[in-house]
Amino acid sequence: MASRVIMAKAMLKGIVKAVPSGDTLVIMEIGDTASTGIPPERTIILSSLMAPKLARRGEKQTTDEPWAWPSREFLRNLCIGKEVKFQVDYTLPQRRLEFGTVFLGDKNVAFYVVAQGWAKLKTVRNLDKDKGEFSPYLKELKKWEDKAKENRAGCWSKDTAGSVRDLSPSLVGDPDREHEIINLVEEYGGREIKAIVEYVKDGSTLHVYLLPDYHHVRVFVAGVKAPSIRNWIVEPLKTEAEDLGRESKHFTEIHVLHREVRIVLEGVDEHGKLIGSVCYLDGQRKDLATQLVENGLARYVDCGLLLPPDAKRSLKSSELEAKKSQLKMWKSYCPPPTDLGEIEDQYFKHQVHVSLEYSRKVKEFGSVHFELQSGSAEDFPLAPPAGYQHHMTNIAELMVAHGLYEVIKHRDFEPTSDHYDELFDAEYNAIAAKVGMHSDNDRPYVSNGQAMHSDKKYADRPYVSNGQAMHSDKKYVVA
Repeated sequence: MASRVIMAKAMLKGIVKAVPSGDTLVIMEIGDTASTGIPPERTIILSSLMAPKLARRGEKQTTDEPWAWPSREFLRNLCIGKEVKFQVDYTLPQRRLEFGTVFLGDKNVAFYVVAQGWAKLKTVRNLDKDKGEFSPYLKELKKWEDKAKENRAGCWSKDTAGSVRDLSPSLVGDPDREHEIINLVEEYGGREIKAIVEYVKDGSTLHVYLLPDYHHVRVFVAGVKAPSIRNWIVEPLKTEAEDLGRESKHFTEIHVLHREVRIVLEGVDEHGKLIGSVCYLDGQRKDLATQLVENGLARYVDCGLLLPPDAKRSLKSSELEAKKSQLKMWKSYCPPPTDLGEIEDQYFKHQVHVSLEYSRKVKEFGSVHFELQSGSAEDFPLAPPAGYQHHMTNIAELMVAHGLYEVIKHRDFEPTSDHYDELFDAEYNAIAAKVGMHSDNDRPYVSNGQAMHSDKKYADRPYVSNGQAMHSDKKYVVA
């Protein structure tokens, strides 16, 4: 038998971060913060108590023991996110287990659990008593258990109907069941559903139970990507990026782990990933993706049509603010310089606003805006399309809207224009309107050499400047 160690009963303070079962709490200690800003954690099993075990999910799936879910839910609702005091009564070092007593205010949490019948007392042998391996409040706990038995409360009830969840196989990590994920999107997509977050893989990847049917799925938070975490990495090899990944995960855990959230299933991407928007309550309703981006703990990634345009613009704006404030992952970010100048020659005269956004090798990429005054269409051959509301006109967006440019499809890790989403929207509208290169007509593209001639056969081409060459300063490359 593994030996146990009796601990000095020093009273500690902490906040309950997670509730894995009806007799176990994960507590973040108060007043002791690691260099990464993540406080140390203690997993405390309530001394002398034994709650029913929840089903194990994964390759070796099991079923709930009777009343396991209600037991866990009682303790979760009672303690999650709250400040508690706790003491470690004894430990099992070989298995790294700590048994202790937890107080919510001045009330012993174990009393609440036993009184409601959601956990039973372990049989304490004389040998255990000699070693001090039992709760110091064992007598009081015994009285509460007798009352629970008398009232047939919780686990002591003779009516076991509904005590075990009817769980379908987990959809996490099973590529052969992607069609079932698609069916869930068709059933629940577009509307909010309740969910309990069971596990946080990284800051933007969650394992959740969708209520009320307990579908176990992995959800990738829509529109963001948090730094990844390699759990196997050894301490000396940890990098700054690895620490940031852990901080991002910790941020998500303290806000949604083992808490009820609202999820909108946005869809399934080309890789079979279930994409969803996640909201939680923290005094007020908050969007997880926005909070991660605003705190510099995740970056915006485009997920195509799975996220509404307004939500994408909001995330992109939040990322720009985090960059400007050099928060967390953006602490080495240098805001690009802007240049307000005038490009002028005999053909083209406009004051433009040039914003450099990123660089690649010797090239600089940015956006060029100008103000198109009323009546200036004669000076500038491409007037904005109908419904164009921008006060300052983005030249790249204008050309895309007329079907003259295609938008480069960047990969997630590549830098993009600050107006990337607007460019995609303009391209989508151009394709729908079948203008320019998207037209059904077989129109040839016209080279610069052809455009410089006044041949009448090109005069009706909307993408040719009436035979005039348009010069520009080649210092900037428009992204």
